[in-house]
Amino acid sequence: MVQGYDRITEIARAGKKALLLSDWSTLGRLMNENHSVQRDLGGSGESNEKLIAAAMKAGALGAKLAGAGDGGTIIALWPWKDRTALETALLEAGASNIYEPRVVAGVTIEVDEAAPRSSHAGEG
Repeated sequence: MVQGYDRITEIARAGKKALLLSDWSTLGRLMNENHSVQRDLGGSGESNEKLIAAAMKAGALGAKLAGAGDGGTIIALWPWKDRTALETALLEAGASNIYEPRVVAGVTIEVDEAAPRSSHAGEG
């Protein structure tokens, strides 16, 4: 069991690199491997397996369970703009909701270079 969790850690690190490099085929392969390890550890339910199989058959680059693993929540890597094939496959496999992440700017930090600075923590 410990080896499985060690492998998940290795996959996560490799996945971060693939994500930062926009290497979608490698990321998809790693997602599939992660799911395989989690399934072998007993972490995937029938509804997840059905949805993952449907996503992969539709052409997803990768798919894996999300959350605790038994609730039918998955993540599928679909880098194409037209999601019709994926959505159709997932709905036919029993999906009740499909969410797409939205890219937003996130937090920004602005530094006022004209503002006085303190060299000691807690001062100013």
